[in-house]
Amino acid sequence: MSSPAAQAVPALPADAASSHDLAGKALKVGFGGLIITAAGLLLPGNARAVAMSYLVGVTYWTAIAIGMLMLVLIHHIFDASWSTVIRRQFEHGLAAFKWLALLFLPLVLASFLYQRDIVWPWLNLEHEMHGGHTVGHDPLYLKKAAFLNPAMFLGMTALFFVIWVWLSARLRKASFSQDSDGDLRWTRMNRTTAAMGLPLGALTLTFAAIYWVKSLEYHWFSTMCRLVLRQLRAWCLGLRCHHHGVALASWRLQGHPEHEPLPQHRHADAGLYRLLGLRHVLPIFPDLERQRSRGNVLVQSS
Repeated sequence: MSSPAAQAVPALPADAASSHDLAGKALKVGFGGLIITAAGLLLPGNARAVAMSYLVGVTYWTAIAIGMLMLVLIHHIFDASWSTVIRRQFEHGLAAFKWLALLFLPLVLASFLYQRDIVWPWLNLEHEMHGGHTVGHDPLYLKKAAFLNPAMFLGMTALFFVIWVWLSARLRKASFSQDSDGDLRWTRMNRTTAAMGLPLGALTLTFAAIYWVKSLEYHWFSTMCRLVLRQLRAWCLGLRCHHHGVALASWRLQGHPEHEPLPQHRHADAGLYRLLGLRHVLPIFPDLERQRSRGNVLVQSS
């Protein structure tokens, strides 16, 4: 459902003192939790347990913030009206990403300045695995070393938070600015942000989960990966076939005879068709099935 044209709305009265008091109490609880967590470091041999507990806490709240981000993006991409009431609360929650990045920093510092394998064993190539061999001599790690290494970990983690903070800043700026001037250009800006942000959010969420959580046991393999890739391939093939079928139908509806080939510019992606294995789905489309390759141009066979 499309929302009505945006109108500038007057600021609602709010009990600022009460809100500040509540925020202050929440901040004190948070600092108290951090102090209790740090106190666990005083126990001998407890550093890894503290670090793992801290990782659980940071990823838990980061996941909630990402959920808010994705819901706001979905709201804008569908121009939904039902979520307007809760959207502002989620937009306030998006301000947490810069603080979550700050809270993630102790894990990075502990891993690189204190003990490399305190959280992620593969950061230390000398970490001893089951069976007596080290990570650096583990065949399963060597196959993933291009992905699981300190430089990639730091770079990707920084990239995750930069993207989340950037998307959140764009959404909040457009939303709050529209409250003051009612300009529809802010709505268009949010829709553009949503179009970019949904794939970016999905990819960063997936890779963050892999780097921060799944890689804790890098020996683990998912049997679903191949199935997901096959489904993605089938989706790409279907999309390409649909695009090509529409182009072919349009060409015929313009009065061109069946034996006349499509223009070369209509087949700029012919190489991609072959690369993706279009021959496996061509039987679905009888007209496409009769096509054959002649040089760089697909032509219609009589």
